[in-house]
Amino acid sequence: MEPSKRFSLNSTDWASFGKAVFKYTAPLMLVFLIQIQAGQSLKTAMFTVYGAILQLVINLLSKYVDGPQKV
Repeated sequence: MEPSKRFSLNSTDWASFGKAVFKYTAPLMLVFLIQIQAGQSLKTAMFTVYGAILQLVINLLSKYVDGPQKV
């Protein structure tokens, strides 16, 4: 499939983003659950969730802004 144009997303970008959701947030969610199990407050443990959300937003925006790679 052809690379998406700048400021647009195609199905390949969405598929890549979907894989990234599982690949990069799974370890952070595991850390979140371990923090809750260890007795930390929910407020403290939520910083891990905020980090995962920030990481996903950055990933999505980078796919949106990047145009075709020039070689």
